[in-house]
Order: sequence, then structure tokens, then C-alpha cells
Amino acid sequence: MGLSPDQVLYLCTALRVPDESWQDAVEGILGHSRFDLLVPPEHYDAAMHLYRQRRHKDDLYGVGLLDAERILQHAPPLTLEELRDHRTAVTRECFVRRTYTTRHLDPRTYRRWFIGERAVPRQIAQREERLEAIRQELLALQVQDTALRERLALTQDKVRVFLALERDLPGLDTIPALAARLDALRGELAALDTQSVAALQAQVARHQQAADALQAEVGELERRAGGLQTRLETLSQETIPNLERIAGQAAQEIDQFLVPLAAQDLCDEIDKEYERRRQRQPLDVVLENAVRYEGDYQTAEERSRTRLREAKQSYSLTYQFGYDDDEDAARYLGERERYAQSELPEYEARIAGQRALAEQELVENFIHRLREQIEDARQQLAYLNTTLGDLRFGGERFEFIARPEPALRPIYDMIMDSQNILGESLFESDFRQRHQQGWDLLFERLTAAPVEEMAPELRELQDYRNYLCYDIRIHYPNGDRALLSQIKAKKSGGETTTPFYVAMVASFAQAYRLNQPRPSDTIRLALFDEAFNKMDTARTASALQFMVDSQLQVLLATPPDKAAGLLPYVDSVRTVVRKDNHAFVIEIDKGHMMQELEA
Repeated sequence: MGLSPDQVLYLCTALRVPDESWQDAVEGILGHSRFDLLVPPEHYDAAMHLYRQRRHKDDLYGVGLLDAERILQHAPPLTLEELRDHRTAVTRECFVRRTYTTRHLDPRTYRRWFIGERAVPRQIAQREERLEAIRQELLALQVQDTALRERLALTQDKVRVFLALERDLPGLDTIPALAARLDALRGELAALDTQSVAALQAQVARHQQAADALQAEVGELERRAGGLQTRLETLSQETIPNLERIAGQAAQEIDQFLVPLAAQDLCDEIDKEYERRRQRQPLDVVLENAVRYEGDYQTAEERSRTRLREAKQSYSLTYQFGYDDDEDAARYLGERERYAQSELPEYEARIAGQRALAEQELVENFIHRLREQIEDARQQLAYLNTTLGDLRFGGERFEFIARPEPALRPIYDMIMDSQNILGESLFESDFRQRHQQGWDLLFERLTAAPVEEMAPELRELQDYRNYLCYDIRIHYPNGDRALLSQIKAKKSGGETTTPFYVAMVASFAQAYRLNQPRPSDTIRLALFDEAFNKMDTARTASALQFMVDSQLQVLLATPPDKAAGLLPYVDSVRTVVRKDNHAFVIEIDKGHMMQELEA
């Protein structure tokens, strides 16, 4: 058969049909067997042994392995009349006989050729015929579409009248009933006493006039109520908070002068301050500083009194409160106390209720969503580790790990513990008390700055990836283990590049669903541009073997000057050449190229 010991072919690529009239018969009788694997006859038993070992692990169900030694027998061509003399046979007209039954093969089985050098031209011709048929169908459909559009344009205006008539026809059925009702109402109208009707109309007019007056009064009251409501909202939302802030600042500054202090305590503090300053500075310096500080304090006092007068005058002018020349703000504090006791408690209760709702919404929409994302990330890492579990890179095994971020550990523990509160409010349980530190840290981050300054903090809290620290654990053949974060500064460039290819292969395997119980039929293609630049020959070989063991089809693009180092580890070589804005792909004989390199 001319096969090398390590050569495996599809049967259809090895067969040749010298007589084209037998092509359909051969394609039809072989059917799916055209894609059986062909191995050298002397290695058939070894191939079957390997097939038996890996049939479950690699899902090799339905793969045919041809025993070429048993079928290398020739039989003369048969006619339809000669079929009866054989238990199993086929004619060039595609009649097949099996178990003493003769039937014609389904043309769909042999119409598409795969065997021999005539297969590709035949498939190209069939596809061109199909394209021409589709083009003819499109032309016919375009003619029909044009004709239908012309007919629709001619009948559109005429059909509109009939559509309107069809819409109005159901209303005509009610005309007899409405006519009878009209006659009855006319009879009742004729029997009415018109004199009493005039009196009732006059009474209705009087009542209508009174109702209009009441309505006008209601409108005026509503307008005044709206003005009062606006006034109340202005007082509660703007005036009172501003006055409270201004009054608080002024009171804090004025209390130093107005609030009486214990004389003994004041003297003790003065003595301590004096002794402290005397130990550090000369007496004349202490006196000079005291005089300067006294002037500063007097200036601050005058500024505070001025701000108090301005605040009192502004409030009096704004709210017609009346102005006084008192040094204190007792009358204004009484007004503030009145508002605080009558209006503010209600708004504080509303604020407390809204804050409780906001906290509950935060738990439901923020904490639970982050927990789901973190659990999904851990599950994805578990899928990647499942893929890497049976793979070795130069004898080393790699594993992705994730740990909680120390800076966000209190919030992380609170998020992950929220799944234990099922069917129970987080606020009614001891959840918040148990995670008080994480709860306070979360609200401190969310409320510590204005909106424009809070954006980075919010993005950090909303991104689930910030709650985990990621690393790669390396398992050595001798049983030792190490983390990539601990050894990357001590290793060479090639050794630190290895985890990159491990992560890429694991990502490709997950994308192609190779680690699922029933992997899907995917192309499993992985493309790398200028790969393995920083790796030595041994690690390059290990990396390519690692990708092959992962069931990936690897395509490498590399400059010609770096291709020689990869040549021993690839199956085929193609060179892309560009000339005059045209690109050409040239197949290179790998064996010949390696001989030239060795020479």
C-alpha cells in the first residue's frame, strides 16, 4: 500500500477509480465508509489496541478502522444479470445486492464524490450548477414580484373603498333598534308637562349659578393652598436648612464668648498653657504672641457678630420676621425651635423611611448581584482547572486559584454570607450586626464624596473582579508547589511566559467547550502570532505538545528567520509571499527544508 509506519489516511484520499463509469457505484456502496481510517496492514493490531483504550476517553464512537489486509482481493466487474450469482455485489449502474436482495442505491449517497482526483472538480461543478439554478429561481421570483407590485398599485385605491365599507357594515345592523328607540323617546317627550319643565329649568339655572360660585371659591382656595404648600416646601427644603447651617456656625463661634465657663477650670487651663509656652519660648515672645492672639480673637469675634447681624437681617427681610438690635439671637432661636418641633420631625421620619428603603434596595440589587458574579467567576475557574487537570507542561501541572482581596475582605464576607439568609429580611436578622464592619465600610465608600468624585469608588465596588486576588499555582513533578506571584521575579523570561500559554490554552478549551461531559463538534482552532519568542527549544516543544494534548489545532504565524526553531515540532509549513499587491501561499516540504538546515 506504500504507507509509512506512522501514516494514517482517510480511505477516500487513498482510493482511485480508474474507470469513471464506476465512480457513482464506488461512492454509493462505500457511503460513510469512505471516511474510514486507513493504516499500514502490519500496524492494524496496534491501531485496534489503541482504539480500544481511548474509545471512551476521546469519544471515538463510529470511527471506522479499515483492515486493508483482508480486503485486498479483486473481483471482476458484474452486470445486472450476473448479480444473482453473488451474495454481495454491485454494478456500475449502482445496483447493489446484499443478503439475496437487489436494490438501487440512493443517488444522494453517491452524487457527491469524495474518492480520487475527480472528487474536487466534480464537487465544484455541482456547486456551480446549484448556484446557476438558484440564480434562475431568483430571476423568476423577481419577475413575479414586479408583476404583483404592478397589480397591487392598480387595485390599491379601489380596494380602500371596499375596506371602509366592510368596516362600517356592522354598524348598519343597529339602525332598526335605534329607530325604534327614537320613536319611543319622541312619544315620551310629547307626553311631558312643559310647564313643570320650565320651572325645573329655572331651578337648575339657580343651582348651576351657585355651583359655579362654589367652584370659583374652591379654585381660589386651591390656589392659596398651593401657594402655602410652595411656601412650606421652600421653608423646609431651603430656608430652614440654610438658617440652621448659618446659625450653627455662628453659635459655635459665639459660644466661646456667650456660654459661661467655670472660673477655676478656666484658670487651670490658662496656667497649663502658660507653663507649656514658657518651657519653649522666652517671656517676651509669649507676651507678644498673646497680644497678637488677642487681636485675632477679637477680630474673629467681630466677624462672628457681623455674620449674626447679617443672618438676622437676611432672615427678617426674606420672611418678614421683623428685625431687632439685640446682641443675641434668642428670638430667632425660638422661631427655629418652633419649626423644629412642628415640621422637622415629619421630614426626619420621611428621610429615615427613604433611607431604609435605599438600604434594602442596595442589599437586593447590589450585594446579591455581586455574590452571583463572584460565584460565577469561581465556577469558571473550576471549569478551567478541570481542563488543566490532566494536562502537563514539561511535567508541570498548572492550577488557577482565587482568594478574597484583603482590602475588601469585610465586604466580601458580607456578600458571600448573604446567601445563607433565605426567605428572611437581612434587616430583621442578625446579618447586619454580624457584618457591621463590612456594612460600615461599604456605606463609607458610597457616601464619602460628591458624585463626580465618587465614580472611581463606585466602579471599584461594582466590579466583582476587585473582590478576588488571582494567581496560578504550579505543581512540580517532585510534589513541590509554588505560586506564580512568588517566583516570577526570580525566573527567566521563558519560564514566566509559560503561564501565559497555559492560560490561553485553557481559555481556548473553555471557549470550545472541550471540558464539558459531551464536547460539541467545534473547529478547535488556535492562532498565535510570533509565539514562543522568549522560550527556549525545550519549552517550545513542551508548549506545542501541551496544545496538542488539549485537542487544539494550532496555527503559528512567525517570520522566516524564526521558523527554523519551530520546524521540528509542526506538521506542515506554508509560506505567504506578497508581490505587486498580491499574496501567494506556497507549500514547503518540511523534510526537504530540515535536510537543507542540517546541511
